[in-house]
Amino acid sequence: LLSHLRRALNIQSHFESIKTQNAFFQASLEQTRLPILIASGDGRISYVSRLADTFLSHRTEIKMVANSIISCDTFNRKLIYAIRLACGLNGPKIASGLRVGVDDNTALHLLITPLPINHQCCYQIQQNMALIVIQDLSFTMLPKKILLKQMYGMTLAEARVTVDLTKG
Repeated sequence: LLSHLRRALNIQSHFESIKTQNAFFQASLEQTRLPILIASGDGRISYVSRLADTFLSHRTEIKMVANSIISCDTFNRKLIYAIRLACGLNGPKIASGLRVGVDDNTALHLLITPLPINHQCCYQIQQNMALIVIQDLSFTMLPKKILLKQMYGMTLAEARVTVDLTKG
């Protein structure tokens, strides 16, 4: 009986650590300032950041129904094709990007890139997934040194030197 209780407590402890780790990763993803989605090759969305959910509720470019991207127009068909390429369903995994809109005030940039197969939680079926990052061109981008400061915890002086070094 004692060994069974020990095993049950170990299993419970393991699940608690998974929940804690999942909450940490979820909070980390929510800290990003870009709307992001994670989708499978068939167009099913497995993750939508709160920012992406809010952003897409005001836009019509990406249509989602029941956690899936539906292909009702030319752009959605291009998006689904780009997701399939990133997931490797048509050969090797290929990252790509799309631009939606004709002027800079309403245009969106979408970056679709493959995710490693082992990024998923242990309870999910192993399948290829794609990360979709949405950038609204009407919002001003952060200066590079501010972005470096936020991403890597650099001081502004360190970030300025880093930017200068990348410029040569």
